[in-house]
Amino acid sequence: MNDIDNDIKPERHFFASTAFDWAIAETRQEAINRVAKAAGASVIKAQGVNGGLYVWTCEVPCAKDSRHYSINHYAPEFYLDDEGKPDQSQPVDFRNTQQYLIQNTKGHVVVKD
Repeated sequence: MNDIDNDIKPERHFFASTAFDWAIAETRQEAINRVAKAAGASVIKAQGVNGGLYVWTCEVPCAKDSRHYSINHYAPEFYLDDEGKPDQSQPVDFRNTQQYLIQNTKGHVVVKD
């Protein structure tokens, strides 16, 4: 298993997305595990010709349940206002992006170069 940032810090969470789904969690590995499980074995197996199912991950600088945000092109985009609409003056400052290939539904990954 690759070294994946799994330190839980209350002021951040991780976001992971594939072409099929997205997930958030307190650790990067947990977010990857969730999208792997959602994709299912048949989808991951079908992506085997590519080395696995591509997953993009990032760190979002807010507690998991503290703020809601819009998602565009499989990435966090804008925080939502009080009416639940994207506030374009408040983009999500995601960081620490990593790309992986998921190889099974348990979230085993290899680093995507």
